[in-house]
Amino acid sequence: MNRHNFSRITASFAIAALIICVPVFAESIAQSVRDSIDLCLEMLIPSLFCMMILSAFAVRTNIMSPLFRPLGFITRYVLRLDPQLTQVLIFGLIGGYPVGAKLISNLIAGGEITPESGRRMLCFCVNAGPAFLIGAIAIPLYGDIKIGFILFGSQLLAALTIAIVTGLGRCGKIEMMKKSAVKNPNYAKHLVTAVGDIIKSMSVICGFIIIFGAIITILKNTGIIFALTKLLSAAIPNSAAAAVTGFFEITAGVAVCKEIPGLASLLTVCAITSFGGLCVHAQIFSIMQNAGNSSLRMRDFYPARIIYTILSVIYCYWITSLSAVNAETFAFLPLPANARIFAVSPPVSFMLILLSLCFLTSIKKSTETHP
Repeated sequence: MNRHNFSRITASFAIAALIICVPVFAESIAQSVRDSIDLCLEMLIPSLFCMMILSAFAVRTNIMSPLFRPLGFITRYVLRLDPQLTQVLIFGLIGGYPVGAKLISNLIAGGEITPESGRRMLCFCVNAGPAFLIGAIAIPLYGDIKIGFILFGSQLLAALTIAIVTGLGRCGKIEMMKKSAVKNPNYAKHLVTAVGDIIKSMSVICGFIIIFGAIITILKNTGIIFALTKLLSAAIPNSAAAAVTGFFEITAGVAVCKEIPGLASLLTVCAITSFGGLCVHAQIFSIMQNAGNSSLRMRDFYPARIIYTILSVIYCYWITSLSAVNAETFAFLPLPANARIFAVSPPVSFMLILLSLCFLTSIKKSTETHP
C-alpha cells in the first residue's frame, strides 16, 4: 500500500468517526456551534472585516503608496522585495492572520507576483494583529495593555527576522512585481470588488471557526485531548493542555492558559498565537486555493511557521525580561460583564469619510467618461 492510499483510507475512517460522533454528542456540539458563532460575531468580524476590506482596496488601487514610499528602501535592499509590496507587508503584519494571505493570493491570481514570491511572503506576512492581541487577549484576559504590545512586538520581530533571512539567499535578486500599479484606478469598482471578495472570504473563515470548534468538542468528549495532554505533559507539564488545544484552535488554547502560573502563561499564549493553530492554517490554505494558487503546499509553510513560533517565544521572553512587567500581570483576570473589547476609533472613522469621498469622486468621473 502506497502512502497516498494509506492517507486516503485513514482520512476515510477519521471522517466516518466524526460523523458517528455528531449525533452522539449532539448537545455539546450544538453549544459549541453557538459559542463559535458568538465568537465570530463578537470578536472575529469586528477585528478583521473592515481591515480586510480597507487593505484589499488600498493594495488594488495603490492609494497609500505615498505614505509607504519612505519604507521602500528597506523593502527593496533589506527584504529584497519590490517597494510596491511594502503595503502588503505592513497590512500583513498589523491586519490579522488572513489579511496577508488574502492580499498575497490576490496578487498571485492577478499575475502581479510569482507563486514563488507569494510562498516566500506567506512565511512572514501571516501574523496576529494588534487588534486581536490587545483587544481579545491582553485587556480582557490579563487586564494590562502592555501584554498585548509585548506579544505583538515579539511576533513582529520574528516576522522581520524571517523576512530578512529569506532575503539573504536571493543573491542580490530583488523580487519585482510583474505589473505596475494602475495610474487612474476606478475607486468605486475596486471598492465594490473588495467588499464582495472579503465577504466571501469571511464566510469561509467563520465556517472554519465553527467546524473546528465542533471538532475540538468531539476530541474532548472522546478523551483524545486528554490523552494527547498526558503524552505531552512529560515535556511541558504546565502548558501541555493549552498547547494541545491551541494546536487546533487559538481562542480555545488561550482560554486554557489561565491554569498556567507565572511567565509560562505568557510564553504559552505567545506560542499559540504565533503558530496560529490548524483552524487558522485551514483558513489560509482555503484562501490561497480559492484564488487558484494550487502551487502552495504545507511543506512550504510549516517549516517557516515553526521557526517563526520559536523566534516569537524567544523574543517574548527577552522583551519581558527587559520590560517593567510584574509577575502578577501574568495572572488571568475574569472578563467584566460590561467590558467593551472593540470600540469606535476616530482615526478609522476619518479614513472611512475620506474613502467615501474618493468613492463619490470616482462615480462622478465614471459618469463623465461614460454618459
